[in-house]
Order: sequence, then structure tokens, then C-alpha cells
Amino acid sequence: MNHLNNTDLPLTKGTVLVSYEGELCVKVIDNLLDTIDDTFDQVDLKIKKRVFSIATECLQNVHHHAQVAKCERAPTNYDLNKHLSFQILQSEDFYCIEVGNYVCNSVKQEIIDRINGVNRANLTELRQMYINQLISKRRKDSNTAGLGFIEMAKRSKNRLEFEFVPYDSYSSFLRIKIKVN
Repeated sequence: MNHLNNTDLPLTKGTVLVSYEGELCVKVIDNLLDTIDDTFDQVDLKIKKRVFSIATECLQNVHHHAQVAKCERAPTNYDLNKHLSFQILQSEDFYCIEVGNYVCNSVKQEIIDRINGVNRANLTELRQMYINQLISKRRKDSNTAGLGFIEMAKRSKNRLEFEFVPYDSYSSFLRIKIKVN
């Protein structure tokens, strides 16, 4: 899978602390979270908590929202797998969590709108978005609350950088970078 070519999102320079690329399942998530916990054992507790909670949210997002259903207008046997690209880097001034997974092109605009909405909000607005989303979730009785992007931005106190790398006519690879300082 050659999904990270021709990318516009600049690579973060720094030391790779945690890295994984492959299929996503609960066991992989558990192993990654254990690795993060061990890797950040000597880091300031406040930073460790922020990195750990953002990483957890990223992994849960991919696990819950990875497109295993059929993409719109795709052939009957076309399924996207729960492929994950995940890493945490350390630069001089910050840690950077980078996560990526395949999404159907039919949901691309919705994702763009949600991330842009989160990126436009200040911390007070993010808190209100969080509360509104929780209330909305109760009304819809959905499986997920839709809080992932809000929580990532709220915890990191930074904008979410993102891009879609075209894969084929039905899907793209979504990459998200979250800086934690």
C-alpha cells in the first residue's frame, strides 16, 4: 500500500518514539497504549497524560470509524480495512502524534468540515462543542459520541493538521498531525 506518496503535509522532524503501521485490532491498541505508557514513564506527568489521552482518542477514532462498510459506488467486493499508520515523535519543542487511516471519499467533505470547525474554535468554544455533542449523542443514541476531533484539539490546545492522500477513485488515506507542548 503506497499511500503516503505525494503528500503535502510536511513530515515532522524529530525522534520517533512510537511507531506502528498495519492492521488495527483491540490487541494492537492495547500494545500501543502500553508502549506509550512505558515510553513516557520519565516524562512530566501533565505532558504524559495529554499525549496518552490524545493517542487513545486517535486510536479509538480509527477503530470505531474505520470504513469497513462499502464505499459509495464501489464494486461489491470493495472494502477498506482497518489499516493504521501511527507514530509519536519528539522534537525540541513538542511531541507530535501522527495518525492515518483509509476513509471513503463519500465522507471526506464531512471530515473536512468537522476538523475545520474544530480548528476555528477557541478553547471555550471547544468545551461548548463538547457539551453540545454529548447532548446530541444522547438524542441520537449513536454508538459513538463524535467527540474525537474536539477532544484532540481541546487536549492538545493546537490546531489539527490534516490531509487526504488519494488512494483510488473510492477512497483516500487521511493523515492527521497533533502537536502537544
